[in-house]
Amino acid sequence: MVKMTGTTHKARYKFKIHKKDVDDIPYLLTKLPKKVTKFSKHCKRRMREKNFKVTHEDLNQLLTYRNLLDIQVAFDGKVTFVYRGNLGRHYDTTFVIDTKGGVISVWANNPKDNHKTLDESIYRKNIKIKDVL
Repeated sequence: MVKMTGTTHKARYKFKIHKKDVDDIPYLLTKLPKKVTKFSKHCKRRMREKNFKVTHEDLNQLLTYRNLLDIQVAFDGKVTFVYRGNLGRHYDTTFVIDTKGGVISVWANNPKDNHKTLDESIYRKNIKIKDVL
């Protein structure tokens, strides 16, 4: 994976992508959804279970490069994006969205959670989105 820094919410988090997909970053960024279109059944169920309320409009506010945390490319070629940002609440909102704007999952994170247990040795560092476009 490649870790791209300085591009996300308050630069507290690291943008990452698999090393094999680095050359595809400009293409993958063209696949970013323009807006949230729907919540998956799984997502709706989990929000009910956790009493977590978020709207399409809330998540649309977070659909910016600044909040882009991760691009995931599955073995079957399906591309998903992970965003994390703060909507003025005491927690960060993190969600996974597909290229068509479908929210696969959404959850709350402690804003101070910087994933210190993450094994950074598997990432390349200091690559910025603007450098690969």
